[in-house]
Amino acid sequence: MYVLIDCLYGPEISIVISSSWRLDMPLSEIKYMLGPLERQVVGATPEIDDPFLHHPRHLEVERYLKQTHQEDALWFAIDDTQAFYKPDAPVVITNGRVGFTREDCTRLYKLIRSLG
Repeated sequence: MYVLIDCLYGPEISIVISSSWRLDMPLSEIKYMLGPLERQVVGATPEIDDPFLHHPRHLEVERYLKQTHQEDALWFAIDDTQAFYKPDAPVVITNGRVGFTREDCTRLYKLIRSLG
């Protein structure tokens, strides 16, 4: 958790929760669990519940951006499942058993630089 905080902490990054956690607990509880990052959490993606849908999280991100009138916003995701996103999506895939590591942070910074 500390690596994630070190990597994402700062006013220039807004966090939108797309984790399955958002389906099981209130956003306020997720924000509390993120500690110092809680002030950067600005919302959660809507759930698109369609078992036949390809890349569901990617589409949920796009729907969130459309609903909040931010279709042109730069975004990236941190997830442990590549299949949730289109192949060219700006996502850093982590190991779900290990969590977010320093190497993931390095890959994320490289991704952010490539988006700018």
